[in-house]
Amino acid sequence: MNSKEIDALIKDHYSGLEVKPILDGIINEDLYNKASYKILWLLKEPYDLGDGKGGWDLREGINKEPGVYAKYKTLKNISIVTSSILNNQSYDEVDKVNAPQILKQIAYINVSKLPGGTQSKYPELNNYYKQNESILQEQIKYCDPDIVIGGSVLYLYLNTFSLKGEEAEPLPEMARRYFMKNGKLFIDAYHPSQIKISEQKYCDGIKKVFDHWLQNKK
Repeated sequence: MNSKEIDALIKDHYSGLEVKPILDGIINEDLYNKASYKILWLLKEPYDLGDGKGGWDLREGINKEPGVYAKYKTLKNISIVTSSILNNQSYDEVDKVNAPQILKQIAYINVSKLPGGTQSKYPELNNYYKQNESILQEQIKYCDPDIVIGGSVLYLYLNTFSLKGEEAEPLPEMARRYFMKNGKLFIDAYHPSQIKISEQKYCDGIKKVFDHWLQNKK
């Protein structure tokens, strides 16, 4: 299934509703596939920058104006962490001004495709995942990521990635975990807008895990 077919599947899934889905996935396919590592961020639900009724494409928005989107904490921290990984830099070394451009090299998938508020309720997320599971699996299959970073949602995908609790290792700076399996890295991180620690600790903690994975991958 290609990206257009997946988009059609999402639209059909939410057909009949007044509120329309906000499409997500690989932001820029050419840049994503050329990146040193294909990084997929798994998030909760989109925040609508429009009238609250959805019906637009997150990928198009970020491609056109990455700097505008990176003003929001979620994408700001995603851009910094992704820059740290792809450019092999610490938090202090990342060019924060130009970091938003790297958002074009990621994939970004929300559990729910409908506009949400500033906070998500986990019972609702569990329901969204169950309702959208087949779509989410098609999206992940199409992305074929090397690195998956879950923003407080990786627990929903453990079966999808065949991850088991006993395989987990502690994530530095966070009371979370990460997995290395089948040559891929899976990070159960704080949501990038609710990190509970400093941006530097958040970024460098994830970068440390990436470095460890890279050493063990060789």
